[in-house]
Amino acid sequence: SKFSIYNFGNSTDYHLNCHVSHQFNSRFIFISLFYFLLLIIMTSCESTLDKSKTTSQNLSFKIDHNLLNKTPLKNNEEFSIYLPINWAPFDSNNFIQLQRAIEANENVIQLELIGGYQSKDFATCIISKVKTNEDNYIPENYIDILKSQFSTENINVSQIDINNTPVRQFIISNNNHTVIKLFISGLQNYEVDYIIPRGVYESELDKVESSIGTITNKGEKR
Repeated sequence: SKFSIYNFGNSTDYHLNCHVSHQFNSRFIFISLFYFLLLIIMTSCESTLDKSKTTSQNLSFKIDHNLLNKTPLKNNEEFSIYLPINWAPFDSNNFIQLQRAIEANENVIQLELIGGYQSKDFATCIISKVKTNEDNYIPENYIDILKSQFSTENINVSQIDINNTPVRQFIISNNNHTVIKLFISGLQNYEVDYIIPRGVYESELDKVESSIGTITNKGEKR
């Protein structure tokens, strides 16, 4: 099988039969996702992460544009990303609920929601602008916070470059989801979160990797 930094191999731990029934009430599913997203958003504190602990990897991503929307999401012409095909934008009600959570004043990392997209199987991508332009805004003990919040030891952290842009990446896996959190550096910092139900992770993997490989953030800090 082809190599991918997002392919965790053939361990049965990553092949759970947790397919989502389309008969489920969509409002219940969103509420469950909403509280899961709150968990992601609230995992931050005042201390900062020492970036010197990891080396930067300039990775080449396999990008299949057939798996992506034809038009990218752009923000102020500086940030651009192509979303996976057939991942639809949140409707207005769900967007407002998510916006309230992400932009809450009590969050230590202040964010501005840019966009939210979701597949029919509830794989989700959330794009936010980080309101601070400081370099050190990620908590120093972020890994420990994530382990506690998600009840898992399955966390991988790395410093990578995507299209010559420095990115801090966290991959968190528990029994229900795999979360790929990307903190994208630049004159304006961004955060992109992919939240993928474990039952559809493999089927969405190529789409997600293709999407990540299209991220650009012009005017990056050198």
